[in-house]
Amino acid sequence: MEFTSQYQKLQGRLLCVREDREKYMLDNVVPIPERIVRCIWYDQRFNRESLMTVDGRQVEVISQGEWNRGGGPDFLDAMIRLDGGEPVRG
Repeated sequence: MEFTSQYQKLQGRLLCVREDREKYMLDNVVPIPERIVRCIWYDQRFNRESLMTVDGRQVEVISQGEWNRGGGPDFLDAMIRLDGGEPVRG
């Protein structure tokens, strides 16, 4: 299964990742530009100990991957572990 198919599967079920801004927009929240989110991810500038999925599973970032300067996903070959399970790369 190619990465794009895996990503779409994760979007819909596993991590509840959404790119639909309207669902997450609140009156008192300022949207963060995607470029800033990419920098935060690449530099791992977030509380890694508190990182979890919306359904409460712990997420461990083993590797943030390589920044993809071409089309497609923002990062390639990132590696994470959910709830201490086997690492997942994509």
